[in-house]
Amino acid sequence: VHAMGASDGSVACLDTRIKEASSAVTCVRSHRAPVVALARSYGEGYPLLASGDVSGTVHVWDMRMLERGSTRKIQAHALGKLTSMTICSSGFLDHEILITG
Repeated sequence: VHAMGASDGSVACLDTRIKEASSAVTCVRSHRAPVVALARSYGEGYPLLASGDVSGTVHVWDMRMLERGSTRKIQAHALGKLTSMTICSSGFLDHEILITG
């Protein structure tokens, strides 16, 4: 599954395992600003996608249920732009950490 962010605030996911083109793409729009960063994780036992826009807003998605909307909305950067993002294993804790910059 490939994910792409767009300047209109949408996030599109393309599942290359599905042969029928009309079913292979899921597109959701929840950002009010251009999406500039994406990060994926499988650490919670299911696929997560984080999308971040230039205003600093981050949405976290359960990729199994994109159409239902994001599971969390975070204002990661109150001042300044969000330009990058990653999801890392914390090492000593049993969960992952979302890091934005």
